[in-house]
Amino acid sequence: MASRKDTTIFYQEQINICKRHFNAEQFGRLMYALFEVENGNDPEVDDDIAVAFEFMALQKRLDREKYEKIVARNRKNGAKGGRPRKNPENPNGFFKNPNDNDNDNENDNENDNENGSQHDFLFLGSFNNVKLTKAEYESLKSTYERTNKLIDKASMWLRTAENDVPDHYALCIKFADNDGWPKKPKIEPTEPIRILDPIDPKEQEERVRDMKRRLSGIVGG
Repeated sequence: MASRKDTTIFYQEQINICKRHFNAEQFGRLMYALFEVENGNDPEVDDDIAVAFEFMALQKRLDREKYEKIVARNRKNGAKGGRPRKNPENPNGFFKNPNDNDNDNENDNENDNENGSQHDFLFLGSFNNVKLTKAEYESLKSTYERTNKLIDKASMWLRTAENDVPDHYALCIKFADNDGWPKKPKIEPTEPIRILDPIDPKEQEERVRDMKRRLSGIVGG
């Protein structure tokens, strides 16, 4: 199996965004620059791909730091003889419940189960870290223009945020309010057409005769 040093990771949503905004030549230059980052270099890039490069390079550096922490932790546990055996009274496998939140697998499970199964949510944005229910996503789409760009902005902010934000729907609305994000026009319901009851033919004839009498009186007078 290849080690982390022999591999590079690209997120599918990042690739999708690049395909929408870059041609093949720009995309190639971006990939080449990101491979240089993997090799520990700091390449210079042209202005037309600079913004995308900065965000994707940041993601790669954060991924590398996360991987190095895992390696260091595993090396430390290995020096101690490995992780303690699990026991029925304490399924965590520790003599006391740990307060260490650096376990990536435990954090991932906690995030998935905090408000229900992972399948109950959509993970959106440039870094797939904006967690919304389907109803919340549909609400944003029906309220704001360019909804995906709004979610991308929240995603980029979350990626470097120091504190955990539990309500990503409220975060998107906050960004929209602060930036004056354009809203979709509301479609007012049309007033129903009122159809009057048809006039009885005899009554209609009487009205015509009455109108003729009035006209003749006016003309004759």
